[in-house]
Amino acid sequence: MITEMQEFVSEQTQALASRARKFGRVSVRSARAAAVRSADGITTLKSPVRAISRAGVKFAAVSLTAVQGLIELESEMVTSSMTDAAARLKKAARADGVVDLVREQAQTLRTSGERIVGEA
Repeated sequence: MITEMQEFVSEQTQALASRARKFGRVSVRSARAAAVRSADGITTLKSPVRAISRAGVKFAAVSLTAVQGLIELESEMVTSSMTDAAARLKKAARADGVVDLVREQAQTLRTSGERIVGEA
């Protein structure tokens, strides 16, 4: 009876070992196949990443150009306003009286308003 039990345990151990080896080979094959699929997937991401990078560079360039244009326009507007203010001061200094001062300031303000509307 002990011999029969030992044989039974031996057979079962061999069967289990055989199944474990088979399972191990299948697992290794599956892991390798998964690694290859993952590598292929990563490789296919190169093009989209490059496209996104290029789009980001183009967007940055467009934004920079737009901001540069706005800064230049603002600079022109401030310079024009300063020039107008200086002209009003000069006219005020040359005025013979209050009536001339008011007339010259009104004319200068009208001209400045037209310029500002034109720039806007």
